[in-house]
Amino acid sequence: EIVTKSICFPGQIDMAQQLETTIAHTGIRHVYFATDLPQGHQERFLEALLRALNPTIGYTISKGNPLEVDLAVLGMSWHFIGNCVSSFTAFVKRQRDASGQQSTFWGRTNLW
Repeated sequence: EIVTKSICFPGQIDMAQQLETTIAHTGIRHVYFATDLPQGHQERFLEALLRALNPTIGYTISKGNPLEVDLAVLGMSWHFIGNCVSSFTAFVKRQRDASGQQSTFWGRTNLW
């Protein structure tokens, strides 16, 4: 598959649609966001994204956690959506693959 801008830098609409599909398919009730966006942009982007989701979905935004904390949470979560060109995602994905846990990638259409 060709790496496109929407895979590397998914927009709010694409992320909201993918999250809605993932939530509907998995029954997830809480979302944990870990991102390397600058702090001010992070909150604005994610809060706009979350307004599009079901209001019963809880969420946590990782704010300055050490990478090891994000790696542990994402590695143990029920489902993980990562950026397929990210080296951090590669670490999480390897950990999840080793324990047989589900993972998908932003911008990929063949999710389920």
